[in-house]
Amino acid sequence: MSTVRDRLRQAIVKELSAQDRLFLVLAYAERMSPAEIAVTLDLAPSQVEVMRERIVRELGHLVSAA
Repeated sequence: MSTVRDRLRQAIVKELSAQDRLFLVLAYAERMSPAEIAVTLDLAPSQVEVMRERIVRELGHLVSAA
């Protein structure tokens, strides 16, 4: 029986792009602020928030579908 954590891990590895995985590392593992992430990824701060919302939504769909 797979746990939500297992399904989330699989979704991150198998379904997300390299940039989305990098975003997750920067945001959650490195605990970088949205402004720091924007500079690191060469994005506008507004793009970082849109990216976060999209990734969280996508992961929610992938985990619930698994």
